[in-house]
Amino acid sequence: MKKLGIFPVALLLTACGGGGGSSETPQDTTPSQPPVTTPSQRISLTAVSYNACNVESPLAGVDAVLQDSAGQVVAHYQTDSQGHIDGAWPTSAKHLTVVNTYNGLRAFTTLDANAGDQGTIRFSSGSREGCSCHYITVDVSAFASSNYGAKLLLGSSSYTLSGQSTVSFNSCSRSASLNALPLDIQLIDTDGTAKAGKLDLNASAEQFVLNQDDFTAPGVEVAGSQYFNADEVTARGALDDAHSGWSNSAEMGFTAALIYPALSQNNLVNLSSSEQVPADGIIAKGSASTWAKVAVDGSVNELRVPELGQAFWGSILAVLQDMEGDPPYFYDFSTEAQGVTTFSTTIDGVDANGDYSYWQISGPAKGEIPDLYLPTTLENQFEQLEVQELEFSVIAYGDGISWADWQNKQHSGNTADLENYRLQHASFTFTNSVTAGKLSQSLRQPQVMWFGRGKTK
Repeated sequence: MKKLGIFPVALLLTACGGGGGSSETPQDTTPSQPPVTTPSQRISLTAVSYNACNVESPLAGVDAVLQDSAGQVVAHYQTDSQGHIDGAWPTSAKHLTVVNTYNGLRAFTTLDANAGDQGTIRFSSGSREGCSCHYITVDVSAFASSNYGAKLLLGSSSYTLSGQSTVSFNSCSRSASLNALPLDIQLIDTDGTAKAGKLDLNASAEQFVLNQDDFTAPGVEVAGSQYFNADEVTARGALDDAHSGWSNSAEMGFTAALIYPALSQNNLVNLSSSEQVPADGIIAKGSASTWAKVAVDGSVNELRVPELGQAFWGSILAVLQDMEGDPPYFYDFSTEAQGVTTFSTTIDGVDANGDYSYWQISGPAKGEIPDLYLPTTLENQFEQLEVQELEFSVIAYGDGISWADWQNKQHSGNTADLENYRLQHASFTFTNSVTAGKLSQSLRQPQVMWFGRGKTK
């Protein structure tokens, strides 16, 4: 195996491993030599594509590759015309990699994966095909003058009232019949007081009239949110368990973020910060965020954003140094913060066709990344990937849960069910514009190999 300088990302891809004897199998079949399984060991999943209006459609031909503890392929499946897979989970299987090759390479690897139902895996198409988009005009003359300077929020569209009689926005719904959720609306005065309501778009009309009485729910301040130690603080309510709704941000130092408990469920607040982080001569982009539940009275337990600067850098440096040797690559973020549940590393770049591509590898807070092999056709495609960014990320959930439980929550889509819900996230991103060769004295070299075998930037 070829060693690749200070960002040996190709080692994660294992394209340089050459396939390691993995075998491809026909769609929706097990390998030619059936794996050893027990009746309870199965893998099932559904792959879908979603467009700009969140309309889902099944994805056929998505690959699901099961690998053993050494990263060797032990089973390979592809989704059928309905986007489904249901197959045997070999007793030797330990890791799962799901790959979508349509319009770019997009791969997710789960280390120490749970057998069973993997839930729905969603891939964004970025397309507006299947949307019904048109402009809607809203008459606001009844209150625009009397609320001069106030902020009007219609979904994600924001307007400052200055006496105008109408505002317009582009609405995209699932069908021409406008079978859409009600639109969340907010009226936030200059002093920070606010009310919210809902605008029913389940009709074919393209013109609506808003009155002051349409704003029925008083806003409740997220206590102290304008003074939280963060670059940005955002509050968000939910229409129901599956759909987010009212969202607004604090004006830091002045007015608080708001929730509307009379209308919304599962109110949350998000704190986020980002900065350029210098460490050992390398500049990385650091970002951190915290999500937490907000009580109906606006109170929230003491919050802070994970500190950037040198935070996590020692553990990241240890991973990079370990990658200078042969796999498996060991990592340990379990003691970096309370509740650390998962670690991931993601590479981003472009494939041979110039399409945006990425590979994300996720695992428990402490573990190892083996030399992950793929079927030959997939390895050949990843071999040509030109990677431009490398990200390391950690997530802390509540006071900490097991990696197996975290996977189950991800598969069910229910990650905000803790009474004292708190999710903290910190990441560091390196790009190939960084002046390299300065990671540490032991890794200094005159020329750096970037992200691929023999490639230099």
